[in-house]
Formats: sequence, C-alpha cells, structure tokens
Amino acid sequence: MIKPHIRTSSFPAIIGRVVGLSLFPFLLASCLTGSGTFKLKGKFKNLNQGEFYVYSPDGVLKQVDTIRVDRGSFVYTVACDEPATLMLVFPNFSEQPVFAQPGKTVQMQGDATNLREMQVKGTDDNELMTAFRQQAGTAPTAQARKAAEQFAHDHPQSQVAPYLVRRYFMQGDDPDYRRAVTLLTPLAAAQPKNIPLARLLQKAKELSHTDTGQPLPPFSDTDIQGHSVSNATFSSAPVTVVTTWSTWNFDSQNTLRQLRRVRRKAPGRLRLLSIFLDGNTAEMHRLVERDTIDWPVIADPNLFEGKTVRAFGLSFVGDNLVYRNGRLVASHLSNSNLISEVEKQLTH
Repeated sequence: MIKPHIRTSSFPAIIGRVVGLSLFPFLLASCLTGSGTFKLKGKFKNLNQGEFYVYSPDGVLKQVDTIRVDRGSFVYTVACDEPATLMLVFPNFSEQPVFAQPGKTVQMQGDATNLREMQVKGTDDNELMTAFRQQAGTAPTAQARKAAEQFAHDHPQSQVAPYLVRRYFMQGDDPDYRRAVTLLTPLAAAQPKNIPLARLLQKAKELSHTDTGQPLPPFSDTDIQGHSVSNATFSSAPVTVVTTWSTWNFDSQNTLRQLRRVRRKAPGRLRLLSIFLDGNTAEMHRLVERDTIDWPVIADPNLFEGKTVRAFGLSFVGDNLVYRNGRLVASHLSNSNLISEVEKQLTH
C-alpha cells in the first residue's frame, strides 16, 4: 500500500497559481531510497514554481496528492511496499504514468516547452513506458492499440502492460472490453500477486457484459443530501445520464454544467445521477452549490471500489452512461459526443 507524505490541495487552486503555463515536464535526479519507500526528486527546466497532482488508478492511493515545485525543484516520497501506478496530472490536464517500486527512485528529464520529449528513467518499466510513448503516443488510435497489444504480448510481467490495456481498450469513445479481457487474462497469470491487475480484469469482465440495450443495473445508495437513491428512481425516466466527476477534472465539471442546461430545456424528461470520485468532499460541496447541482450526487469514500461505481461499470473520472427508458443506448463518450447523444435521445 502507498501512503502519501505530502499535503492535499484543490486542483482549481493549483491552476490559478500556475496560470499561463502550457506544459509541465521536468528533470528528476536519482538518489538512494529505503526499501519501503519510492521517491521522486526533480529539477525543472523553464519552470520556477508550480504544483501538480498525483493519484493512483490502482486505488492504492486513497486521495489525490499535490506535489509542489519551488525554485525549479521538488521532492516527493511515499511509503511503498508493493508495485503501484501513479498518475501525474499536469496543469494542461495531460497525464504521465509513473510506475512505483519499493526502494526505487525514478528520474525524469524534460523541458516545460516540449512535454512530448520527456524522458523517464530509473526502472525498466518507466523506461519501457518512455519508449512506448515516443513510438505510439501521437499515433492514430488503431495504430496505438496495435502497439499496446504487442507490448502486452512482449512484456506480460511489466506494470506497463495493464496500464496500456486500460488506456487503449477500456477508456475513450470506443472501448473494446472483450479484447481487454483477452489481453488482461495472460497478464494476470504472469503477475499472480498483482491485486490491482486482478481487479482490472474483473472490471473488464463486468464491462464486457454491459452491451447496448442492457437495463439499468440494480443498485441502492445514499446521496450527499442523505436521500436514498436506487435504480427504481431512474428506470422509468425517458432519458437518464450517469456521470463521474472530481474536483481536479475540469472537463467532468463542465459536463455537469452542460447537462444542467440541457435538462432545463427538457423539464421532466432528463434525470441525472453523478458519482463523485475524489476525497476532497469540502471542495465537492462548494462546487455543488456554485454550479447548482440539484440532482443526486453519490460520494463513496471507496472511490472506484464503491458499490455504485462498480454496479454501473464506470472506470474513470469523466466516464458516462446514457439510458433511454431504462435501457443503455450509449456509454463512455467524450463531453461533446455525450451532450449530442443526450439531445438526440430527448428529441425521440
């Protein structure tokens, strides 16, 4: 389990302090660490001060943390007794995976004006990820998927392989969950002690059965206002949209605002359910009040392991599902495609 050693902060505050910064790569120097820790030490080119987020899609980091850069340098240390994936979120909302291992230090080299050329070194997995990103990072989706599939075949024991399967086969507008199951199954066999991988495989199996036309899954929960919420609340609605959001993902917040406007144009015909996937509940309440989010919001402290998230098969912040008369008609759409799909369903 990874335990953070730095404070948390809100992403809006971070963006406010680094406004104008378009790219945010950095240079990390190696150092010795204890066997139960993982360390990042960095020095940035073309960046003096700023902050960025780090979270774990594995669920081993239970909150979103903040890394502060001061005079071009930072130190980030976490207790680490098992391999884990950490995601660094830059102020331009791009993300970079870092593969943590006990007793290791990762070295990253880059320039704040050219994030694509960033080098990540220090462990085999991080160097493999750097090579993959440079080869396929800007390739068309079909080509990148082919490269990710080949990587999984060539490196079944690598931490990078499950990450690539998740990114290219379980996220985005056109997920292929059945292919994800096919790719993850031998990875799980090659990494029998990798619990997050086992969970990812289980999630892919769940999602592979959520085909278009499936009914709202049975669920029962309590929203942040203390009201009971269940599938019975939404199954009779002409159109229902389920979304996930967080304080640090502005796109997911924008989706909520756009859905609110669409709902106002179709009173009584659109019902919304939003699931909050962030430990910063104080900021959540502020945003709910600011943006007049007056529909059910579920905030499960278990985040991606929460019972309602798992019931719906939602797998990332900004994920979404669209139901018509209680049957699934679209899923995992981009923001613009989601709004278009909802407006189309409302006209039927």
